[in-house]
Amino acid sequence: MTFVGKILVIVIVVFSLVFMGFAITVYSAHTNWKTKADDLQGDVKRLNDEVGGLRDTVTSLKQDLEAEQAKKAQEVATLEMDDQQKMQELEDLRDQVNARIQEANENSRRAETALDEAKDRRLEAERLRTEIAGLRTEKDGLFSKNVDLKTDLFERTSERDRAEKRNQQLQIRVRRLETLAANAGLPTDNLEDQDLVASLPLVEGLVLKTAGEEAGDRFVEISIGSDDGLRQGHQLLVWRPGPSPKYLGKIQIIDADPDRAVARVMSKFRIQKDDNVTSQFK
Repeated sequence: MTFVGKILVIVIVVFSLVFMGFAITVYSAHTNWKTKADDLQGDVKRLNDEVGGLRDTVTSLKQDLEAEQAKKAQEVATLEMDDQQKMQELEDLRDQVNARIQEANENSRRAETALDEAKDRRLEAERLRTEIAGLRTEKDGLFSKNVDLKTDLFERTSERDRAEKRNQQLQIRVRRLETLAANAGLPTDNLEDQDLVASLPLVEGLVLKTAGEEAGDRFVEISIGSDDGLRQGHQLLVWRPGPSPKYLGKIQIIDADPDRAVARVMSKFRIQKDDNVTSQFK
């Protein structure tokens, strides 16, 4: 029930009491109508005054009610505006949350990509580490091989010096023999060369090593030796195979082992590993 309804109920109750008062007054005062009428008129006036006061009260209450309703309507409008603003803020927050979720997904994908790249780089680093270890091992091996080559070069140089000294002794001996042969009336032209050429077998081999570039005298190690008939002083031809085989020059044997020999390069040509050597071209 509204506030106006309550007021109307109160007015009806008041009027009911008034009419009931009229009835009681008429019943109790039927012998003195004039007095009673005057009294009733006074009561009616009083009741009219009360009704006027009640009407004023109702009017005031209506005004208060209208003011309250206007205030409530304003509050409702304010609440609706606040609700719309909150809804807009909620939409904005939802958009921000979706944007953050997309950003988080993108960051997650980037993180996964970074992890994959880091994994690939770690694998690459491990591979490079393995290669570096292999290169270090190879470097150590090359260093050891270089030391061995220097040692071998020193030994070969010592052997060359001994061979040169032996060659000088042999030359002195040859000159003595030539002198003796001349005194005996025998031919002495190119005895040593003729003997070396006559004793040179038909052989073929490969260059195994080269040395002595820095020292000026260049030496090579070949894959054939004394078991193949080579001896000190023999000269071999060097050539490089290929689509267009190339003649390089000559080498002279200065020391021969059973399965390999060391020779001096006789001219300014460059020899490399796996070049061919032969006693004569076919």
